[in-house]
Parts: sequence; structure tokens; C-alpha cells
Amino acid sequence: CALLVRERNGVKQLLCAWTGKADASPQALLRQLPTWQRPHACVRVEALPLTAHGKLDRAALLRRLEEPLERCASALDPD
Repeated sequence: CALLVRERNGVKQLLCAWTGKADASPQALLRQLPTWQRPHACVRVEALPLTAHGKLDRAALLRRLEEPLERCASALDPD
């Protein structure tokens, strides 16, 4: 998984990109995190993009995450 910070309209958002089975959900992991550490949105990707040196390509991943994302933190918030 990779965590990134995106700024939209002056508000910083924590985003989570994760790999895994298509039918898997990150909800179990998110339940273990304190509310203030939960990402604003999560997206499953087939693979994390890498640079030529084998490091996470954050710019490429952020471009992938520019589309609207499903909120994951709200699904865990108490009613």
C-alpha cells in the first residue's frame, strides 16, 4: 500500500492506494487506525507504479488518483 497527500481547494487529504484481491476490502485495516490516521479515500490498483530505479513513482500514482475516489473513512465513522 502507499499513502499520499493531495491538496484540493486548500484542504489536504490523505489517500491510500493498495494492491490485493479484487474482492478484498481495506476496511479491516482501516478499523485498526485511529480516526485521525484514516485516509480520506482508498483505491485499489493492480500494481503500484515504480520509477526506473524501482522506487514508488508518487507523481504517476497521484495522476492515477485524480479521478473521484470512493471515500473509505466515512464507511467506518460511527453513526
